[in-house]
Amino acid sequence: MSNLQRKESADSLLTMDDIWKSFPGVVALAGARLDIAPGEAHALVGENGAGKTTLIRILTGALQRDRGRIVFGGQPVHFRSPQQAQTSGVSTIHQELNLIPLQSVA
Repeated sequence: MSNLQRKESADSLLTMDDIWKSFPGVVALAGARLDIAPGEAHALVGENGAGKTTLIRILTGALQRDRGRIVFGGQPVHFRSPQQAQTSGVSTIHQELNLIPLQSVA
């Protein structure tokens, strides 16, 4: 059973359940779900426009969800800003491919 199908368990670190977000003329997320236990690593993979960034922006308070719930560390949360999310231990590390030529393997 995938994490997207698994019911929230008592040991979940993060659960995003039934997340909806619409923009004028576009439904970006319709019932999205994510469940992560401590120590797990996940990748959000999908086509452009699939809602990956929207889901993360909702988690980190950069966007407000239209519907759904987020539970982090066993407590329901509704971050109103990235600063509030970061204070609670949730932040985003953005992929910056343009930095690769400036970095060594070491």
